[in-house]
Amino acid sequence: MPFSRATTRAALRGRSRSLVVVGDPSKRAKEQDLIQRMLATFIPAVLVAGCATAPEPGERLDALFQAAGGTGVQASEPLPDRAQAMYHVLVGQIAAERGDVAQAATEYLAAAKLAQQPSIAREATRYALASNDKTLSVTASQLWRESDPDNVQAQEAAFRVAVRARAYTTALEMARSFVAAQPESDVGEALRVVAGTLVRDNVAAEPAMAIMQPLVEAHADSAEAHYALGLVAMNVERWSLARASAQQASALRPGWSEAVLLEAGVLIKQQRVLEGIAVVEPLVRDGQAPDTRFALARLLLEANALDLAEIQLDQVLAEQADHPEARYARGLLALDRGNVDLAEQHFLALIEQPAQRFDAAYYLGRISEARGDLDAARGWYRRVAGGRHQSDALTRRAYLMAEGGHVDEARAYLQGLSRMNPGMQLQLLLVEADILLQSDQPEAALALYEQGLAEFPEEPDLLYGRSLAYEQLGQVDAAIADLRAMVEQDADDARALNALGYILTNHSQRYEEARGYIARALALRPNDPAVIDSMGWVEFRLGNLDAAAELLRRAYARLKDPEIAAHLGEVLWQMGEREEARQVWGTALSQHPEHGTLQETMTRLVP
Repeated sequence: MPFSRATTRAALRGRSRSLVVVGDPSKRAKEQDLIQRMLATFIPAVLVAGCATAPEPGERLDALFQAAGGTGVQASEPLPDRAQAMYHVLVGQIAAERGDVAQAATEYLAAAKLAQQPSIAREATRYALASNDKTLSVTASQLWRESDPDNVQAQEAAFRVAVRARAYTTALEMARSFVAAQPESDVGEALRVVAGTLVRDNVAAEPAMAIMQPLVEAHADSAEAHYALGLVAMNVERWSLARASAQQASALRPGWSEAVLLEAGVLIKQQRVLEGIAVVEPLVRDGQAPDTRFALARLLLEANALDLAEIQLDQVLAEQADHPEARYARGLLALDRGNVDLAEQHFLALIEQPAQRFDAAYYLGRISEARGDLDAARGWYRRVAGGRHQSDALTRRAYLMAEGGHVDEARAYLQGLSRMNPGMQLQLLLVEADILLQSDQPEAALALYEQGLAEFPEEPDLLYGRSLAYEQLGQVDAAIADLRAMVEQDADDARALNALGYILTNHSQRYEEARGYIARALALRPNDPAVIDSMGWVEFRLGNLDAAAELLRRAYARLKDPEIAAHLGEVLWQMGEREEARQVWGTALSQHPEHGTLQETMTRLVP
């Protein structure tokens, strides 16, 4: 049951389709007549037939009216804009319902241009963002902003969309407009929204500064403005500017804890940890600011200064024993340190806390599972009725069923969950297929992956799972093809790179090619024991025994995995270190007596 430091740190962090009819009442009867005839003929005659390759709007409407008999409409007669807008909305709705968000965005945008109604422009923006079409997103969000100039949400959306599209000149214009639209009391918060967007989208230093600095210059007397600039500068590692901005914010608002914590964060991110703590210490010295001390602990956790974070968290709990966030973080840190008993104490103390009870129950389930108390684990998982780990708790219950020999029941349970929760369909299918793989049913798993790929083409998790099924079935070329497809989709997919290198190492003699893939994965995940193990194993195949032993020892120190133990023992055996090899194998075998790779290695090598 690995509880990673990444997990510890991560744990610390109405739609309208109505179309309002307005305008000259004398035109309304004719427009309503047109709309009614559209509704009567459109769905059976046009939408069911498909509209993805529909002709231009005028041609579509002409065809529509001809299908209705042409009564009251001449081909040369101009059609009311509102009637055309309604047509586009209907097309967009149907496209959205069949999952074609790009077509939905295009249709809603066409309707918005005709109707000039903010609600339609907002929908166009929403669908454009969902389609990941940057040009369409910018156009739609600009139209929403122009059709509703007093709507702050529209102004903010236009800015966010421009940033996402990397249209930074437009983004600066939109940011100015967004901030200017705020009442004076809300300007500081608006500047923080701008900064948060630049940080969240990880905008590079030059464009980020080009957007943020003019806004701050226009509000030089605002502590919030300098704080926002400090956030952005810290994100792009402009350390001097970030610290100076935090200090300026503190000067403009003495005693403001957020500004002080920002300065501390700048120092801690530069590994000047003790200096960072010293900056915050005056605020927490009297023991009356547990929330500020907790914020400092979070900064230390992010910097991987776990010993110092532990000290701060223990101090928070000494000052305020019922501080739930600090207790939760302390429980996670105890798990990270392998102190399961202490972690259990902290999570048990949270089980009645409204905000933490579900997460606490999940980790109590994991602790019980690690101890082999599966009945207790099931009980805790049943209590996870919400929170960030709800889906994980549901799937852990399925794994426990399968581990107890009830694979069919686990599958039925997962399929029932999928029917009740369509949004979890892919996740639950992956779990079901993984259970089949672990139960030595690769043919059934392969069929399930094929089913998933028919519905979710080129989904990386499905391709990866299918490659494992292919490998178990001995179809190595097919497995390699799936992994190559993953790498073609994302050249920085460390999981695919590592798996591709590992399968080439085990099933071919293309060791240099394999090493190249694993090296790329290792550059992306330098501390991942699985990747380190792969590199050690390919070095062994290349005959580099010293390098292999060093890598495999490092991997095994990070993760006591039986397959890593099998690899390390084999390298040590070939180096003549046979007593150490037997010791490594014996320890692993006592914990994993039925592990296939470990048993095969020992049978092959030990007389």
